[in-house]
Amino acid sequence: MTLLGIAGVMALGALGGLVGALLGLGGGVFLVPALTLVYGLPFRQAGSPLAFAGVMFTIADLIQSGVCERYPGLKFVITEFETGWTAIMLKRLDWNYIRLGGAKTFGIPLKPSAYWKRQFYVTFEDDPIGIRTRDFIGTNTLLWGSDYPHGDSIFPHSQKVLNQILQDCTPEERYEMTVKNVTELYNLPFTLEGPSQAKVGGSIGRS
Repeated sequence: MTLLGIAGVMALGALGGLVGALLGLGGGVFLVPALTLVYGLPFRQAGSPLAFAGVMFTIADLIQSGVCERYPGLKFVITEFETGWTAIMLKRLDWNYIRLGGAKTFGIPLKPSAYWKRQFYVTFEDDPIGIRTRDFIGTNTLLWGSDYPHGDSIFPHSQKVLNQILQDCTPEERYEMTVKNVTELYNLPFTLEGPSQAKVGGSIGRS
């Protein structure tokens, strides 16, 4: 499996400036456009609050161009954009795919959301909207992180925030988003034992 993290990868056609390198766990080095002041968007007012708008174009390009179809083992991690935008993006991409002819028009056999759920991950800190739309996004694609030590980190209130935004989730969903997904994705040296590890005070034992 090759892992490509694309925090800061924006709309490819709009980007300029420096090029940054990201190291794939599979051994390859991937060059991606570096972060710009307006996150690849043509509007100065966009900035950080609307940065997710740029990354949506990149995701659509990766899926609709056939990259995910040609390289099914390639994994993408979308970080530091939160998740509330993800569901409507997937819904609109699927709608467009179905209404405009599907595989015959786009040249890919699966709906965009299927590639997303197979090959993409997205991180969240304290975004309740993404959690409320997790049935569209897929709990297998959601990764929680506190963003410590950045200034907008939810540390040291992580447990309180998680209890609030995950209060309607099942124990299995909570476990998947906070423990299981990230451990499996990065092949971390921990033993996965089940939902009890996602409770307050839960622990993850080393294998």
